[in-house]
Amino acid sequence: MSNYLFNQTLYLLLIGVFLLTSCTKATLTVRSPAEINTRDIRNIAVGKFEVGQISLKYKTERNGIWQTHPVLLNEAQQKSISRSVRARVINLLTATPYFKVVFSDEFEKLENDTALQQLVSVRGYKTQNVDAVINGKLWLDIERTDGVDLSKEGLEYFRPPSSRRSLGLNLTVDQVVWWPYKSTRGTLGLEIKMTRLVPAEVVATTFETRTYSQRIGGRSTESFQQIAESLTSVLPTSKTTETESIEKSADVLPSFEQIIA
Repeated sequence: MSNYLFNQTLYLLLIGVFLLTSCTKATLTVRSPAEINTRDIRNIAVGKFEVGQISLKYKTERNGIWQTHPVLLNEAQQKSISRSVRARVINLLTATPYFKVVFSDEFEKLENDTALQQLVSVRGYKTQNVDAVINGKLWLDIERTDGVDLSKEGLEYFRPPSSRRSLGLNLTVDQVVWWPYKSTRGTLGLEIKMTRLVPAEVVATTFETRTYSQRIGGRSTESFQQIAESLTSVLPTSKTTETESIEKSADVLPSFEQIIA
């Protein structure tokens, strides 16, 4: 009898503790969201990277007048750019420990993503031992500029004295100086998609952008330094935020961007 009462009392206490804890406010901190599970995906084939848009511009400036000249690429040149991007993605995948690249051109010969999805859905591919296919689409924007920078520089003129009574000449004159330059800048937008073959499904997608710029010639470094100092004296300093640590455990999966580097 005493054991029965003890068990009943313990049971009531457990119910009370459960109700009290369930009523308390629960807090959840997400340090790194779970992304995709690629444990069953090992062998990867790389398909075609379709060209969405390629925009090339050549800008010139003479006497304050700007002119823009578009540069048109033929189909062969666009395919060459597409193959270059595909080769770069293959090089990155071969360096990652997550996947093993299957070198096959069967998926790369397809015209677009629609053809790839149809091939995967009917299982009409011939390449063996492929778990998933990575393909994508690219957008490229490049602008080349041939222009001139204008700046007011202090030019010093010196003439030595011709005799003992002459003081000579030491004069500084402000003069407008033309600094010719050439520059190139561009932006690459790349959509990458991973499609599992069995079962047929789109596992993950991501969109990455890369920018590039280079400038030759132009205004002198001293002039740019003076402009930078005047700007930094006015602009407020931005506060740096501490990056939260990423929890490392078996339950937190790497993101698709981390997997493909």
